[in-house]
Amino acid sequence: MAPILTRPRAEIPNGIARCNKRSKTAGAYDEIAFVTPPAWYYMPQQAPSQTGQSPLYDSASRYGWVSIVLHWATAIVIIVLWFAGKSILTAEPDNIDAQRALHVSIAASGWLLILGRILWRFRSGHPHVRGQSKRIHRIAKFAHYFMLISVMLMLLSGPMLVWSGGHAVNIFNWVSVPGPINESAAVHNMAWFVHSNTAVLLLVLVLVHIGGALKHLMFHADDTIARMIWPGKRETDTHRSQISDPP
Repeated sequence: MAPILTRPRAEIPNGIARCNKRSKTAGAYDEIAFVTPPAWYYMPQQAPSQTGQSPLYDSASRYGWVSIVLHWATAIVIIVLWFAGKSILTAEPDNIDAQRALHVSIAASGWLLILGRILWRFRSGHPHVRGQSKRIHRIAKFAHYFMLISVMLMLLSGPMLVWSGGHAVNIFNWVSVPGPINESAAVHNMAWFVHSNTAVLLLVLVLVHIGGALKHLMFHADDTIARMIWPGKRETDTHRSQISDPP
């Protein structure tokens, strides 16, 4: 049995409900009994800006295409840089300079991409995807910010390490970026300390990040992984399909 609804007679659209002829209610209200209006009748009104929201940008509960592309492109660059950096430590003495030049060239090529990724996330914030608790969302948000700060330290210490050694940043022998500082052993040692230790810290944070993603995939019924691969429907479309589709 459908619920009994009472609404002003003037607000009852044609064809939605029928009045109970036996009702003794007088005046501007009639009793509406045993009637189920269509699903769209209960659908909340949405502001035009929300209804027409572009899938390129983040919303309150999903990531947009800009965030998704930046996330995976940056992840690929950082993974390649990590292996290129490790190859410097394990290379033969005759190949150390070549491996270092490769690492520097890749880092310099992806520098603006990684910087844009960091700035975009600080600007856009962190959407609260469906099914994620407030506590988990808060922990993930601060862990993500910590990881982005570590990446920023790598971006700053890397060029300083090259420039303080008296060299220019050479990008695949195509472009050479001279340093704004002179050769300095003190700055070089400090940049090496920050760069090498932050690399280890970043590796730990990335492993924790991957572990958290796998935990969501295997043990949580939320959209955390899915929303970092595909934006999905807009909130209004999802809301409409959940209401209109039969159970």
